[in-house]
Amino acid sequence: MPTSLQIERWGPSLLACAVTAAWWWFDGAITITFAKELLGALIGAASIAAGFLATSLSILLPIASTSTGSKLRRSGYRALLFEYMRSAIFSCLLLAVVAVVSFFSLDEHRVGSGVAALLIYNATFAAAALARVTEILMGLFERGSEPDDKGG
Repeated sequence: MPTSLQIERWGPSLLACAVTAAWWWFDGAITITFAKELLGALIGAASIAAGFLATSLSILLPIASTSTGSKLRRSGYRALLFEYMRSAIFSCLLLAVVAVVSFFSLDEHRVGSGVAALLIYNATFAAAALARVTEILMGLFERGSEPDDKGG
């Protein structure tokens, strides 16, 4: 049985593989009817998400001097958190790049199947990585807003 840390670490990749495989299995296609709008929306969403993550990183850095930051450092989880942040930021940036490249793979009917599969994988991974980081950050911010002396 996988541990919660293993699920947290591998969840975005496994989810992206499963969604892409299901999309491929059901002969998913990104048709020309809505491809341009979808690709434009993905570029915008990926850029906004990357900006959100960069802002969260700048908010997270001062936590290092708090008791929560000390606990993260001692547990070894801080390095993992920064790996998750880096992964999420880069996956959002890569999603924007893949969406731009997808514009060039449009033919008369749809986005090329290989590029579309890459787009589906990357969009799913980016969304899952963003959700993972958001969940962790919310937990950190909740802990950081609690007083160190809970007894009063």
